[in-house]
This record gives sequence, structure tokens and C-alpha cells, in this order.
Amino acid sequence: MKKTLTIFLICISQVLIAQTYDEDVVMKACSCIYNAEGDSIDSIVNSCLIKALYHSLAEDGISKQKIMQDYSNPKNIQEDVSAGDQTTFADYLDMLYKNCSATRYLIEKNPSLYKEMLDSAASYLANGNSEKALSTYAKLIRYYPDDPEGYFGLGLISLSDNDYVTTARLMKHAYMIYSVQESDRARDCKEYLKAAYYYLKKEGKDSLFAAVAREFIPPIYQPENFNQLQNVELNNEIDCRLMEPQILICDNYILSTPVNDKEMNRKYAIETVIRWMAKTPNYIYHIDKNVVPILDAKGNVLAVFTAAMTKFSIENPEQGNDSKAAALYAWNTILDYVADKANNIKLTGELKKKIKAKNNGTLEKQLIINN
Repeated sequence: MKKTLTIFLICISQVLIAQTYDEDVVMKACSCIYNAEGDSIDSIVNSCLIKALYHSLAEDGISKQKIMQDYSNPKNIQEDVSAGDQTTFADYLDMLYKNCSATRYLIEKNPSLYKEMLDSAASYLANGNSEKALSTYAKLIRYYPDDPEGYFGLGLISLSDNDYVTTARLMKHAYMIYSVQESDRARDCKEYLKAAYYYLKKEGKDSLFAAVAREFIPPIYQPENFNQLQNVELNNEIDCRLMEPQILICDNYILSTPVNDKEMNRKYAIETVIRWMAKTPNYIYHIDKNVVPILDAKGNVLAVFTAAMTKFSIENPEQGNDSKAAALYAWNTILDYVADKANNIKLTGELKKKIKAKNNGTLEKQLIINN
């Protein structure tokens, strides 16, 4: 499937280097199309192009068999194509569908064709017939190159085929067209681009995504831009996973700065950590009953405690849902934090008791933490 999709992508791609066309072939094929009879668009265009190629090249003593062998293999999109390379049959087809007015007329004289093709492609895709869906979406692009639906459909297929780089290319192209149209589907494209980035990043291949669609990599904000965190959406598991590096930055900021009600960056960081904790499906957080006696009215102790818990789970994913391990780490972290007077936490009797237990190695015995 991946190989097939790549071939279709090559045929519709506009990045082939130094394409050269025999204008005589194009003109003859277009004239043939103008005078052809029938309703089968592909049949007419293919037949006329073959006739034009035969007529233009046969005079050089090139056989029909040799012509079709030379013109039937699409170039690889990754190759460094030199100016002298032979134009392929697919190149000529692309040229005719884009620039021959007769071809455009064949398509436009059937106004219901677009919807029929779109409905068919969607139906094939919904029923799991990806081969039929692929060929229909590819034909949709050939007939309507300025419409985003074909690129979007092929993007869905490539995503299901785990071809994430192709997904990025197609969804980026669809996004650009949808954005000009001010369509809500542009948002869907961004979600699929985010998914492609996530899976490539998971495989350690995020540089491949960056080479194709760097502008769609979710930003990571440093403290001076924490006000932007309010705009970050957490709609699904991928959003939450991609947010983990940002949560670590927030955690470290909370744990390394003193309590200050007027410090907005710290406030943004705390709000973001709490929001992420509530949304992530990958970790379950429990605030055990031992914490209640040390909490303060403003929630400063709880903010540090939750920052420590989330830091532990992200940095130790294999123990991320080990509530005992996470709680012990959080307890040690909060006690170190409050023990530093510069952090502006008033030491209560309960906090002093726990600090003493930590220092003499009896803290864990004092705590009853259920795993």
C-alpha cells in the first residue's frame, strides 16, 4: 500500500526538478482531446496522449514498444533529476490535466462528477476498501488539483498505512487550501499533522517531519511565554503526550521558584499542570490522605506536590502509575522545597514533623500510602 500511495503522490507532485516537455506532443494530444467523442475522460486523454507520442517519436525510428517502456515509469520524487531526463507519460498526463482547456472542458461538462467521485471515495474508505479509495482520491486530485478533498483523503489513507511523512505532505497541502477557503477542515488537517508528528517523534524520526512541515510542530514555551499556555488545547491522548515536554518545563519552573502571588508565569505554569493532570489518559494521580494536614489555604503546597508527581511520572513512565513511588518522590520534593525559607512557605507543626522524619530516614514509615 505504501509503495502504491507513493507512486500516486509522485504523479500529483509539483516538485519534480527541471521537467521538460515536447510542446508538439502536448499540442497534438490536446487537439485530439478537443475533437474526441465519448464520456470516459481518462480513456480519451490516455488514448490521445499515446497517439501524440507515437506520431511525434515514430519519425525518429523509435518503436511503439520502446516509446511506452521509456514513458511508463514515473520518476522517483527523491531523485536528483537532471535537465536532460526523459519526460514520463505521467508527466505529460499531469500537464494535460492542468493546462489543456479541452481536458478541463471534459471535466467541467459533467457538474455532478465531483460529488460522485467524492462520495465514492468516502464510501470506499469507510468500508475499508483502501485500494479503491486511494485510486478515486488520486483521480479526484488529477481532475480537481485545486480542491483539497483529494489530498485530505490520501492523507487519511497514508496515516492508516503508517506512512507519516506522506501524511505530513498531503495534510499540509490540504491545510493550505482549506485555510484559503476559511474551512473548518483546516483544523482537522492540523490534528492529523499533529498525529503524524507524534508517531514520527515516537520513532525518533521527528527530523523527517521537520523537513516537510516544521511549522506544524507544536511549540514549546519557555517561562517568558507561559501566557501562551492558555491557548494550548488538550483534546486527546496525542495532545497530552506532545504536551509532556512542556509540562516538565512547567514543573521545573514551579519547583525552582519561590511562592509569589504576583508572579504570573508561575501561576500559568500551575494552571497548565493541573489542566494536563485532569486530561491525560496515560497517568492516574492520587493525592493521598497524608497530604491533607500539610496543605495551606492558598494551595501553594498542593501546587508543588502536584508538580513533583507529574515530573516523576513523565520522567519515569514505567513507574508513572505507581502511586506509592510517585507519592514518595513528591513528599521528598515538597519537604525539600518548604525547608528552604527562600520559597516563602510558612512551616507548620505538621510540616516540621515531616521534615524531621525525612531527615532521620523514618518518613516512609510514617506515611501510609496505598499503591
